[in-house]
Amino acid sequence: MSGVVGKPNLSRSQWRAIWLGVGIVLITLAVYGQVVHHDFIDFDDYEYITENPHVRTGLTLENIVWAFTSYHSHNWHPLTWISHMADVQLFGLVPAGHHLVNVAFHAVNSLLLMALLWRVTGALGPSAFVAALFALHPLHVESVAWAAERKDVLSCFFWLMTIGMYVRYVRRPGWKRYLPMVAVFALGLMAKQMLVTLPFVLLLLDFWPLGRWRPWLANESGGISFPMRGVRGQETAGTGVAAMAESGAGSHVVVTRAVREKKSDAAVSPSGKSLSPSREGASSPSPGKATEAKKGDDGKRGRKRTPPRGGEMKAGAGEAGRTGGTAPISFGRLVLEKTPFFILAGIAGAIVFAVQLKSGVLYGLPAFPLTVRIENALVSYVAYLGKTLWPVNLAVFYPHPLHALPLWKPLGAAGLLLAVSAAVLRLRKRHPYLPVGWFWYLGTLIPVIGLVQVGVQAMADRYTYIPSVGLFLMIAWGGWELIRWLYRISMDCVATTSPSPSIPRTGASEAADPGHPEGKTPGREKAKNGVRPPERPLTSPAHRPPSRWIAGGLALTALLPLSFLTWKQTGYWRDNATLYEHAARVVPDNYWAYNNLGAALAERGQREEAEALFAKSLAIMPGYPGANRNMAVARYKKGRYVEALPFLAKALEAQPRNPELHYTRGAVLLKLGRSAEAAAAFREALALRPADPDAAAGLREVSVTPSSPAHR
Repeated sequence: MSGVVGKPNLSRSQWRAIWLGVGIVLITLAVYGQVVHHDFIDFDDYEYITENPHVRTGLTLENIVWAFTSYHSHNWHPLTWISHMADVQLFGLVPAGHHLVNVAFHAVNSLLLMALLWRVTGALGPSAFVAALFALHPLHVESVAWAAERKDVLSCFFWLMTIGMYVRYVRRPGWKRYLPMVAVFALGLMAKQMLVTLPFVLLLLDFWPLGRWRPWLANESGGISFPMRGVRGQETAGTGVAAMAESGAGSHVVVTRAVREKKSDAAVSPSGKSLSPSREGASSPSPGKATEAKKGDDGKRGRKRTPPRGGEMKAGAGEAGRTGGTAPISFGRLVLEKTPFFILAGIAGAIVFAVQLKSGVLYGLPAFPLTVRIENALVSYVAYLGKTLWPVNLAVFYPHPLHALPLWKPLGAAGLLLAVSAAVLRLRKRHPYLPVGWFWYLGTLIPVIGLVQVGVQAMADRYTYIPSVGLFLMIAWGGWELIRWLYRISMDCVATTSPSPSIPRTGASEAADPGHPEGKTPGREKAKNGVRPPERPLTSPAHRPPSRWIAGGLALTALLPLSFLTWKQTGYWRDNATLYEHAARVVPDNYWAYNNLGAALAERGQREEAEALFAKSLAIMPGYPGANRNMAVARYKKGRYVEALPFLAKALEAQPRNPELHYTRGAVLLKLGRSAEAAAAFREALALRPADPDAAAGLREVSVTPSSPAHR
């Protein structure tokens, strides 16, 4: 496409990408724009932002040092803390600004995902569909509409940036590209440690679409088994990849077919290059001109083209030329290449495990035996899959079933996961995106699937923010191939049921026909050696690629209801009462939702209704520490201190290292005049959470309060 003075010199595909990106951003803003009217939620928003003295005072050197040295809220994510401080610096404690920053990150992540997939596959249509699913799926509402979940959208930003830099490094390896990539990965780990699975995903991308690791080179039919483009804009010689990518394809099936069809016009060398026939019809080039320099586009003779480097396509470079990717690398070398990533991931995982163990949110064997955790993990994998395909009845909390799961559920889930895994591995040659997407989904969920139990939830929508991309890859590329296959079937049916004029081959002369006014037979090629080539109908898939309008219409059919569901789900995050009331309505026996709804009503002064909800929560889950603590606080506020102690004892059985529980117990004991026990409780709280102002104040009060038993 020639440039025009005063206008950007962009190709048609680039213009389509720009308009698709603009459309994704606009509809994302339309769906999530309502968050400007939302409040902060008492589920971590208060602890992260409004009641955190280091965050609410904005960006200062002291606060930045605190971000790197503290483990507040049972996590270590200094970059997330700094981003919240920056929000306070810009918007104060007005929730609209904090929410809009989350939405902006989500929109940027969607654009990065589309650009990244388009760059490495050359398939704009499926790449845009994956990005649209990512932007508009209801499962992602929790990560976007919840201010305290900034760590999701921020870490995903660094996740995508790292992958983009990895693709750049693969194209031209070198330390100057490798070290910044590792640094960006480290920043992502400081936003959320869920990025520990990124090295595993890079290995998957080495298989498809980068093609750096190929355990096979040819499929059963003898065609090319891995023709995906390593970098957008680089074409495999003799395969027609550029035309395929321009139409939004991206399937190796099309390339294999293209190679077979070109055999009738030109031979293909072992390196993948097309050998044009000579005037005499020979299929081999002239020996004397085999290495002659050709005249390039710049009009100069004798200039040799610079061979592509790194991840670019290398036509005629042995195996790399045949497969249309980079030169194959052993799996061991690929793993060794990512050693710094694995080391950083291990360090980050150890840090967050130690922090959560010290802060008392990890549940051990008494409450969650290993068998229970494995069973819930298997069922949760299938539940996430179901909610991705049918996203209804989503809630902020799903209670852990503990021992209530019937045996058939984990066994059935394990069977389904094994069956799908076996199926995608069996289809790995013809559809390499299937194992990549499936194991992306399975692998990235491992840190949050519940094998290490943090909290009392069985699963959470926010945990799918990155893992769902793998499923979206399978849906987008699988759907595109299905559309192309159905289109070819329909065109073949049309061709066999209705007569169509034939299409002559390019460059062939027509045979004379005395009966024709011009002495020619239309639509026929010249017979060679008495044999006439077969006719090719106008409707042949080889001449008419499937319309993008069909795929676009089907994509909109799927995206419109998803957008509506996302808009509706976002509305439930308006305030505390609305969020918890919805969760209690859509999830049966949601003791967590009853407890939090009671806390929201207690803040409004509706203490009797709140206490009834606490009791309802404890009737379902007697050992739930949150409801036990809230019931103890309710008794404390009524002056019934002795009645509060059993609830605190029950809560401490489940969370013996929770500083909040020790502080509350100390406050109750202080009211009862048991100063020595109160001082011990406050000291335990300070040991678990140093510099806790409430526990320190309680300890000071003990020193001036006489020890005398209270009789209430």
